[in-house]
This record gives sequence, structure tokens and C-alpha cells, in this order.
Amino acid sequence: MSEDIIQENLNKANEYIQQKDYSSAIEILQKIIKKDSFNCEAYKNLGLCSLNIEDYDTAFKMFEKAVEIKPDDALSMFYIGSIYHLIGNPEKAIEKFLSLIELRPDYYDAYKNIAVSYMQT
Repeated sequence: MSEDIIQENLNKANEYIQQKDYSSAIEILQKIIKKDSFNCEAYKNLGLCSLNIEDYDTAFKMFEKAVEIKPDDALSMFYIGSIYHLIGNPEKAIEKFLSLIELRPDYYDAYKNIAVSYMQT
């Protein structure tokens, strides 16, 4: 799959995500990953789809893979912290949000989510 075709497929998956047609987006994203196992955007978008259908385990794995590929991927780090919060693990959520702030001190939603996570403890 050429870079242009991958980008076209990512764009199509994003359209499906905007339409909340997550199953169609997931199908496309899985094909991209099969051809390009280092495509951070595909993993991140697959994580987002999984999060939206409340498949937290898959979402977590996809965001972790995105961070493995691109360690400074702040959005994926944010979602990992958010998943920890959603599954009732505020300590891990706080830890992840603090790591994100270390990386990006201007990521204000991380500060807010730390406060929310502290309220959950």
C-alpha cells in the first residue's frame, strides 16, 4: 500500500469516525495496520473507535502501541490516562497525566483530569 493510498484510507476512516460509523472505520484501520505496522495515526484512530464503542481493553492497547511508535504522542497518552480513569484506576490515571504534563506542560486537559482523578480516590 503506497503512502498516498494509506493517507486516502486514513481520511476515509476519519470520515467514518465523524459519522460515528466505527465498524467501517475499524475495518479500514485494521487494513492499514496490516500493511504498515508502524502507522501511529492508524493505531490512534483505532484506539479512538474502540474507546467510543467502550472496548477499553482494545482502546488501551491501541493507544499504547501509538505511544510505543511515537513516544511524544500526547493525545494517545491523554487517552491512556482517561481509560485508567474510566475503569476505576485513578492512581494510574494520575501517573499517566503527570507523565503527559512532563512532556507537554501546556496540555491543560491533563491538569483538569488529574483533579477529577484525585476526586475519585
